[in-house]
Amino acid sequence: MEITEIRESLQQFCGSETIYRNTLTQLLYTEGIMFIAEECRASWFITDALVICRKLIKQGEEFIVVKLQKVGTTGAIRYEDGNDRVLYVQKYSYMDFPLDCIRLYCTNNTLLLPSEY
Repeated sequence: MEITEIRESLQQFCGSETIYRNTLTQLLYTEGIMFIAEECRASWFITDALVICRKLIKQGEEFIVVKLQKVGTTGAIRYEDGNDRVLYVQKYSYMDFPLDCIRLYCTNNTLLLPSEY
């Protein structure tokens, strides 16, 4: 899928009729997140985000913003509290995510796209 197709497809997600459960973390995720895992071949990203979000939830965080930033083939995922306070940063020496950036939310034990919030 081309980058423009991915961006256009991501805009179609509003709410979610199907919720999935991650067996590793027991957190939930939406159709938009499943789309990212499948179409962007980014199961690694979703798994990493769910694992870190689970850790942050256990530490008392109720709302987490997950921001992936890629520069070339390197990048990082920043976890923030919604008020630009950084909770955790995971750096990657290699990242093959097709988009340069994307933002997700984790709230009520569910990972979702901002448009699904």
